[in-house]
Amino acid sequence: MTQSTPETKQFPPRTRDGAFTLIEAMVSVGILAIMFALGSVGYSKVIKNGEKASELQAAKSLIGAYTSAAAENGGQFLPGYDRTVQSVSWRDGRSISGGPPPNRYPFRLAEYMNYDLDGSILTSANKKQIDPEDTYSISCFPAFGINYYYVGGDISSSGKVSFPKDVVMNQAKAAGIIAFATAGYGALNDKERIGGYCILTPPNAFNSLWTNKKWSEDSEPSQDFGGVDARYNGQAICAFLDGSVRALTIDELRDMRLWNRNAKLTNNPNYMATPETGGGRGGR
Repeated sequence: MTQSTPETKQFPPRTRDGAFTLIEAMVSVGILAIMFALGSVGYSKVIKNGEKASELQAAKSLIGAYTSAAAENGGQFLPGYDRTVQSVSWRDGRSISGGPPPNRYPFRLAEYMNYDLDGSILTSANKKQIDPEDTYSISCFPAFGINYYYVGGDISSSGKVSFPKDVVMNQAKAAGIIAFATAGYGALNDKERIGGYCILTPPNAFNSLWTNKKWSEDSEPSQDFGGVDARYNGQAICAFLDGSVRALTIDELRDMRLWNRNAKLTNNPNYMATPETGGGRGGR
């Protein structure tokens, strides 16, 4: 009797059934990471564009209030920094007095904004950083600094103006120069940059005041560029006395014709002014 040999059991070929190899899994994770990064960049760009649009509108509101204040005061521009002011009235009837807060422009301009600082003095750049009840910080760190040497005047406690031959003090002599620009204080590599500063120092005054460095995200606006913060891809939002609003780079803003009416009249981009003895910060 012949003994039959058992047949070898045939197994069906292995199939993938949706399973991933280690390499495929790593590739998939890499693709997801790239997609997430691209999405994050896109989202950040949308946020930044929204902030820029908000501050463009804030600049329009600010220069509108500033020119309205002049119109209601015989054409006289509000001083950029006025140490003769001892106190100002606030919206709740209380008085803000003592030291720099009434000297700086935000609270002196507030009545021409119906005492609503949201969206002009406080914007997307500094709103989360500044306590709305801290009057000192609000006065020191508004989103926009003012060209205080050459618009309205930098006035000492005795009433002297730092640059009397250069300052635009009334609408009759108004030139197309900068009144306000986005400002900042502090460097990102040292501490959090505050998205505002009350004063802007031009590239030149009694001497050259700005660094020759290129703008970077680690720049210290108040030390390197007179308080100007080019926080929108290397551009600062600027409001001019003629009511226009423009975004300009730091290199464009080195031109003194944008800051000083005599520089504009003499067509001198490197103009230097002579301060008045006993004036404000610019006085010697």
